[in-house]
Amino acid sequence: MRTYSDQYSKRLIMRPTVEEVSKVFSSYEPMLLSIWQYIITTFAEEPDYPFFNTKIDTISGENLHHFVGEIDLFGKETIYGWIQGRGLESIAKHYLWVSKVKILDEAEKKYFRDYSLSLLREVSYKLNSFRKKNNSRLFFWMDQSGNAFRLNENNKKEILSLNPDESGYSDLFSVKGLIISSFLLKDEELESEAKIYYDSIIDCLKNDRFQTDQQQFDPKNNVIFDSNKISYGPKMIGLGICTLFYELYREKKYVDDGFFLIHEILSKFANYDNKFPSFHKYDIPEFVDHEGKPFSENGQVLSYPGHAIELCGFIGDFFHTIERGNIVSKDQKKYINWVYSILPDFFTHNFRLGIKPGYGIYKSVSLETCNAMNSDMPWWALPETLKAAAHIYTIAPEKQKTEILSIIAEASNTFLSRYINPGVHCMAYQTLDESGNPIRAIPATPDADVGYHTGLSIINFMNVWAEVNGQDLESIT
Repeated sequence: MRTYSDQYSKRLIMRPTVEEVSKVFSSYEPMLLSIWQYIITTFAEEPDYPFFNTKIDTISGENLHHFVGEIDLFGKETIYGWIQGRGLESIAKHYLWVSKVKILDEAEKKYFRDYSLSLLREVSYKLNSFRKKNNSRLFFWMDQSGNAFRLNENNKKEILSLNPDESGYSDLFSVKGLIISSFLLKDEELESEAKIYYDSIIDCLKNDRFQTDQQQFDPKNNVIFDSNKISYGPKMIGLGICTLFYELYREKKYVDDGFFLIHEILSKFANYDNKFPSFHKYDIPEFVDHEGKPFSENGQVLSYPGHAIELCGFIGDFFHTIERGNIVSKDQKKYINWVYSILPDFFTHNFRLGIKPGYGIYKSVSLETCNAMNSDMPWWALPETLKAAAHIYTIAPEKQKTEILSIIAEASNTFLSRYINPGVHCMAYQTLDESGNPIRAIPATPDADVGYHTGLSIINFMNVWAEVNGQDLESIT
């Protein structure tokens, strides 16, 4: 089997046109195949380790180890709920994408499909067993026996009993991975359990019983749970859950749940209507307090431009998916049209707020000063930009299409020029500093991306762009 990183070459978009954007697929296809090949090969080489393992330094290619107290948080003994859930969704959607990849012959496609199904079967069953062990919940840190844990103030391992009436990000990522795995594996028991999991998670999102499970690695990225601040992030990921469940089952409840989540986010966070008069139109604070006011940290209200861009991609993907199903009511169609009327300006505003041209997108920006508060630039915001921009292009007025094309070119050129490391399976450096140098700051987990932000965003981008070029956009079913 050939090594797909050898097939990779950087192609820049010199003239931002629909046709020139399509040509960049010649860079993205071998890049995604290289990462996919690394994931399934690593899994096959470790038959006694039924988990995704991308604990690799994307700068040097070395395997990671770093003990905190007696726990190797960077090594194989620590299982990250985020990575296992994201990985399942990623590999499942790569499995569905492979039929479209023109640089593969049928034997190569079979190789990817066969190894991926084996991986999905083992990881989904193990992850679901962990969920059952933890009161139908999953957590950011788990050991190989499935025990959810955190570290106390003395860096000692503290086993947790998870509250079954709450949800965290590991639950949100994992329900997507479990449901699409059950679909491909034709496992009715897993499917039934994932649907119950969905109902529990959506109920938590609707009734504000979400609590982040993320644990902090980067001192500049404060992720510690604070009951005084409310993020739109959980409902944004919830929207992705609704999109996937609708695409699989075509049931109206998933559509209605998605509309509820979009309305909650836009009405309470997005400044399209001057609800926050001291800020610019289309600003979106990352957090609000329980009175609905922007949450101030150290005298600054923060926006995470990458999350605002990601939100545009989730909204665009949801609407694009359900509109093809002829299931929306007249009132819902009216709401879609209204969202479409503000989404292009919301997207371009937040891209310009966060971008350092030629380098990347700042982690956080002050809405008071419009200056970067955390000037690190994580990789994931650029592929999310490509996904969002493709959807925005399909609904933007003609006068804005040129600007959207320019954003696609800027994001793609920066991502391929600055972030991709061909020497480490074409993975992206997790973070660049303000000068554009790769650094070892961890945005979320020590595991490198399992094809989630990178693979799923770019596959979505390429699928939508194929439709822009007049080709049919295939659905899962």
